[in-house]
Amino acid sequence: MFDLIDYKAVLVIALIFIPLEQLLPLHAEQSATRRHWLNDVF
Repeated sequence: MFDLIDYKAVLVIALIFIPLEQLLPLHAEQSATRRHWLNDVF
């Protein structure tokens, strides 16, 4: 079956990058969930 989004891959990527973003942010005041985070999704 053809899926547009591979949900397993998205979950794995989130499990890797969200903790990394919390531990090593580019800017100290930056958080993983920003105010308009849905804009990043689309």
